[in-house]
Parts: sequence; structure tokens; C-alpha cells
Amino acid sequence: MKPYVVSSGIEQIIKMYCKERGFICPQEAFFSKMSLNLKKELRKVFQRVEIISHEEIEKGIKKILGENLELEVVSLDRVYIDSKLNLDLTRKVTTNGTCVIGNRAGTPPIEEQFTIIREANVKKIILVDDVLFSGGTLLSVMKRLRTMEVEVLLVVVGIAIGEGVDEIGQRCKVEYVKKYHQVIDEICEWDFYPGVPFSGRLTHEGCRRPYCAPFGDIVSWASIPEQHKKSFSEFLIKESIALFEEIERINNREISYEEIGYLIEGVSFSKEERFVGILKKYLQK
Repeated sequence: MKPYVVSSGIEQIIKMYCKERGFICPQEAFFSKMSLNLKKELRKVFQRVEIISHEEIEKGIKKILGENLELEVVSLDRVYIDSKLNLDLTRKVTTNGTCVIGNRAGTPPIEEQFTIIREANVKKIILVDDVLFSGGTLLSVMKRLRTMEVEVLLVVVGIAIGEGVDEIGQRCKVEYVKKYHQVIDEICEWDFYPGVPFSGRLTHEGCRRPYCAPFGDIVSWASIPEQHKKSFSEFLIKESIALFEEIERINNREISYEEIGYLIEGVSFSKEERFVGILKKYLQK
């Protein structure tokens, strides 16, 4: 039976968000409960659900890198590994719904990022990413690096799916913390929740589209069956409300829409309005 796999990491992302904003962050137990709630909700939809902890992925990647210290590391995912050289890439969704690879919000354009790597004068590297699914993104990166005479000798990922390992493995060595032959889908935990940094996909206009209706296409992007789309999205919105209410409670202040740090596609409320209040309006629709 194919599993539905989620890689966790929302706690680390919210910690970074709170540090940047000067907020006190919720305790570890709060995020553990969020992950447990997510697993319970997903089990209403899928028979086999696996949530892989941030600690398991991070420790596993660091162990592999520790065995390959002679090579320079280029990381595609700062949540798990923030190296001296990084490529801050993300999936951007176009107006017709197709996805292309672009730079993350607030980071230099892709060409500038590759220029930094070229000027670092590295010739043999390790590429690190959180997930290897089909291998399309890594293949694009490796092709661009080859034009700069930079050779990828090793790809290290937290979670690897069989088809991606087969594809990348034809070009270089692949090592991973956890491998699945096939999955229903593999989703990063933070992609589900509106308001969480890096949530979902980025539009060319700089808005984010979380994997949660009505903001993003939870059916196509997260393999949630159409008949569960409404109930699962309502669950995600409620969990986001609980998260930001907890941040507000321990900091004794409200958080505005502007303070989440990005615009959500289709959310046209005032930036000064309380973000939790905006989310609650979507539950009433």
C-alpha cells in the first residue's frame, strides 16, 4: 500500500519567523500536537500516512555530509541545511496553473544566485535538498551548473522517491535519509497552512497559494480527493487560526495580515486587519 508522506518542519519555520519579528515562539509541544492533528485528519482520507520528523531528516542529512567533508555543499533547502552556498528556488505558479522554477521571495534572481556559485570558484559539489520526487528540479539545476563547469558528484536528500532516484542516479550518486519506492504524494508540512512562511506555491506577482482551498489547488497539488477538499481545507484553516492565536496569546498582541510577511492569492482584506479574523471569515463562507 502506497503511503501519503509528510515531511515536518513547521516548528523550525515558525521559530525563524518569530525570531525575525521579535515574537516569543510557541513551545515544542504545540507543534507536536499540530503534527498529530494533521496525521489524524489525513488518516480520514488515506489508509497509510507517515510524517517524517524534522530531526530525523536534519540529522540524517548532516551525517551523510559529515562523511563527505572534502566537497563543497550547495543547499536548495535552508529549513534543513543552511550552507555557505545556497540556491533559493521555489515552484512558481503561472496564471494558467502551470508551475515553473523561480527564486524564493526576498532572494536574488536565479541568475544572480548562480553567479555567486560561479564566483566561489567551486568545481565539484554536493547538492542538498529536502525531497527528491521526480528529479525535475535537480536536473534543471545540474544542467545549469554544467554550463559553469561545476560538477555535481553527490545529491543528498531527506526523502527520496524511487522515480527520482532512478533519474538522478543515472548522472551522479544519490544518498538519502529515507526512501520510498512509490507514494501517493510527498508534501512539506508547512505548505498546507495559510499564513505560515513559505506556504504553498508562489505566484509571479509574489503572492502565495497554500495547499488549502480556496487559496490553492489542494486536489492537484496535494492529491487530496475532491470529496475531502472542503473538510480538509476547513481543518487546515482552523489549525492556522489556532497557531496564530497561540502566537498572539504568548506575545499579548494581535498579528495583522501585513505581519505574516506575504500576500495570499485572492485575500484582498486590509493589511492592517487582524490575520486570524480574516481566516475566520473564510470558515463562514
